[in-house]
Amino acid sequence: MDFEIVTEISAESVGPIIAALNDADDASTVRIILKTNNGGDVGAAFALIIAIQNSKASVEIHMERHIMSAAAFIWVYFATRKRPGNVIALRPNEPAVLMYHRPRQPCDSSPDHYLFRDDLAEDHPLREQMAVGVQTFDAVFDELLQALGYSEEMEYLTHQGAQYRHNLSHMRAAYYQNRDCILTF
Repeated sequence: MDFEIVTEISAESVGPIIAALNDADDASTVRIILKTNNGGDVGAAFALIIAIQNSKASVEIHMERHIMSAAAFIWVYFATRKRPGNVIALRPNEPAVLMYHRPRQPCDSSPDHYLFRDDLAEDHPLREQMAVGVQTFDAVFDELLQALGYSEEMEYLTHQGAQYRHNLSHMRAAYYQNRDCILTF
């Protein structure tokens, strides 16, 4: 069974896939194609990840063209982590772009304004609500950087009396400053 998730991650776009994953047996193959996807709902992304992990089917996760935000999180989660033996995240066959950032909540009244967990007061109720998403996104991002060759031991290189900084160290700093990080494949 092939499922394309185009444009966004939402309860509506992942619902049929979750149902198929839950109903599949170990002889089934489910292909999830993240294609030209701008991301979306973090809760829906987590629901899909849990269904993938619990499925008896062989699951292939493909990325095509560009995937961002929650869609990128799904692909990177399985591309970098130790996963069940029935799940594989495949690298794209053609040039593709992945954009990853920390979870953020758009403002209902203005699409130009976002809220990150770090922007909230310590006692704000949304802060706790966003905690699990942020912790998991951060862990997955750090695992991605390690898979790409970054480690704190390699952060600086002294050459001709100057300290050079690893290029992925700059990306890590940008990520933790709530900026978008772009990777090309």
